[in-house]
Amino acid sequence: MLQKCLFCYPLFIANYFLKKIGWLTTKFIFIVLFLLTLFLLPRMFNLGNDISNSDALRWHRRSDKFLSALKTGDFKQTFQRYHPGVTVMWIGATSELALYKYQQIKGEEVGTLENTGFFPRLHGLSKLLLVLALATSFVLQLYLVRELFGRSTAAIYGFLISLEPYFIGINRWFHLSSMEAFFSITSVLLLLVFLKREKFRYLLLSGIFAGLGLLTKMTVFITVMFSILLLFYGVYEGKIRFKVLFLYMVAAAMTFFVFFPALWVAPLFVFSNMYSAVFNAVFSDIRGEIFTLPQKIFYYPIILAFKLSPLILLAGIYSLFKTCKEKKGNRNRNTLVIGVYFIFLVIFLTLTDQKIDRYSVALFPSLIMLVSIVFSKLKRRWQVILLSAQVVTFIWATGIFYPVYSAYINPLFGHNFILEAGFYENSGEYYSNAAYYLNTRGRDVSTQVPNNIESFKPYYKGNLTPNAEDADYVVYGMDFDRKAFPVIDGCKIEHYFGNKLYKPVAVYACNKVKI
Repeated sequence: MLQKCLFCYPLFIANYFLKKIGWLTTKFIFIVLFLLTLFLLPRMFNLGNDISNSDALRWHRRSDKFLSALKTGDFKQTFQRYHPGVTVMWIGATSELALYKYQQIKGEEVGTLENTGFFPRLHGLSKLLLVLALATSFVLQLYLVRELFGRSTAAIYGFLISLEPYFIGINRWFHLSSMEAFFSITSVLLLLVFLKREKFRYLLLSGIFAGLGLLTKMTVFITVMFSILLLFYGVYEGKIRFKVLFLYMVAAAMTFFVFFPALWVAPLFVFSNMYSAVFNAVFSDIRGEIFTLPQKIFYYPIILAFKLSPLILLAGIYSLFKTCKEKKGNRNRNTLVIGVYFIFLVIFLTLTDQKIDRYSVALFPSLIMLVSIVFSKLKRRWQVILLSAQVVTFIWATGIFYPVYSAYINPLFGHNFILEAGFYENSGEYYSNAAYYLNTRGRDVSTQVPNNIESFKPYYKGNLTPNAEDADYVVYGMDFDRKAFPVIDGCKIEHYFGNKLYKPVAVYACNKVKI
């Protein structure tokens, strides 16, 4: 019932602003309703038990501290991490507060993050609110794309991004990456609409979404830099005045300041900690030492090849070349901006030492938009054929991976190929399944989880031990640096967990337990 009530929330919020700017039309709103339904259905159900991604428990703990800091007025402690993840913590704190109030009204014992009965409820509610935030941005994007590229492009874009399997998987996480991607592309689209219509509300909204992006993750500074360069170019051409750039930066800075209480009381503390941590993450990350130079240079293009659907991968390559090769007279300026923005993101992500597959989702919206622009110019028959191919991929992925879409791998390749190439990552997938399986063994058994323990711990009712010799069970998962299940003395694999294509997690039963 709660999900049904919240279902239309993104549409109500977006429509309020769209009425103010006169973009609502009766015909298009039915397209938006259909696409919103398509967007939400694979993202809003079975959220509590499917996966606790590797960072989720940490962000729940930070949200809990964030809420405590707000309650006590110790605003300095609302700075929890250099990312800074403030938007995620607002969502987590709101979910936690709402769930506490609900438990009190129902007369239930108030739970904690260490309670395996409480965590899935909090986790599911937090992820639902995050999905609704994404959906609100998504609806706004549809209207912005229509304004810039036409209704057909907007409809195709909404359709393709709603059914992109890996993107769905990351959208279902309690994590920063999805909001980073959505807030960034929305900010860029608003800026383009401002440059087209020269109305300052779009400029201010662009700055606000840029500020929300920076509150989510500092890598959105790449988008801010791109937007500033775009505005500088407009000043150079004489199409806009320098005050436009100033207003954009003020809107972004004010949003960043207003929603980040730590800045109210300790701005130097916040910025000094963020600077040092971001510098280390960008230039001194451990991944920079593990990967070879070719792997680092081509990491994100390779990840896109492995994680995109076949249609978006092949059409994306074609769309990039087509955008770059179009003659100046036939070239749509906004299409070129989206293409340059995509390349801009790839270059700057490549320059950082931090190479993680989920960071690639920042690239998905702009690439899918380029594909949508190309598809919108095709004959209707070809549009139907190509969109049907995306539907087939989605249905296949749902049958194989649901609800853990983040385990998706492009069927043109395969798990073994990606694992051997050194690009497979397990970000917590299927550890919850192992935990629920071991819960049937009782609370008195001890389990060792050498990797991704925070994806396992919130669901597990038994005891955890750091030592294999003291364990009744060992849970082991494959990753880019763990390409095979090891032989563990005195233990034997009892059960594998995964999807219908591959099983990356195994439970070992040790000699204290009969197999």
